Amino acid sequence: MAGLAPVPKCLRVNVHWTVGVDLTAENVLHFSYSGGPPSTADCSSLASAIFTPFSSNHGQWPSSTALTTIVVTDLDTLTGASGSFTGSTAGTRAGAAPPASACAVVGFSVAQRYRGGKGKVFLPWLTDSDMLNNQLWQSTAAAGAATAMGAIAVAIVGLSAGTTNITQHVVTSYFKGYNAPTVAANNRAKNNPKPKTTPDKYAVTGYVPQQRIGSQRKRLRR
Repeated sequence: MAGLAPVPKCLRVNVHWTVGVDLTAENVLHFSYSGGPPSTADCSSLASAIFTPFSSNHGQWPSSTALTTIVVTDLDTLTGASGSFTGSTAGTRAGAAPPASACAVVGFSVAQRYRGGKGKVFLPWLTDSDMLNNQLWQSTAAAGAATAMGAIAVAIVGLSAGTTNITQHVVTSYFKGYNAPTVAANNRAKNNPKPKTTPDKYAVTGYVPQQRIGSQRKRLRR
């Protein structure tokens, strides 16, 4: 599949975590911006600033989990700048860590109606003390995670570096419909998503707690 098209005036924020022995856990967020495109130094400056509101919410994750790196990439062109900031903030939430695959899921509300993946994030947050049972988080814990994610996004909006000003938390949409399916050697048909010439950005209007425990099995490092 060809590379994804540029997203006008959009920054990708990669949030990296250490979850137990897994050094590669990651969340991806998107933010629109105004002003000129950021330089590499601007991206690094924004990454450092974004690290702060995430780090300030260390009460959401257990001590065996740590926030480690923020990477900011300009998606406005295929050659947009990228910069990072590295630190280490371990969690302080009471309780033992659940399985590394267990996640607090926060949905992102948007005004648009469209078919496809709805915005959400699978955060390595909460502990076994927050579990109602094997399938669900306690409602107060799930709501707290959504509130914290919303507060982080609010703190990120308004950050600036150089002439770049972050203006909105957004969900990006790269595809619309499908091209003709291809048939593999085993006679299985495979749908091929049709990329948009210009991806859409949908403003996030709310943060919805998901009480069901999310799963990211690869964080078990099998």
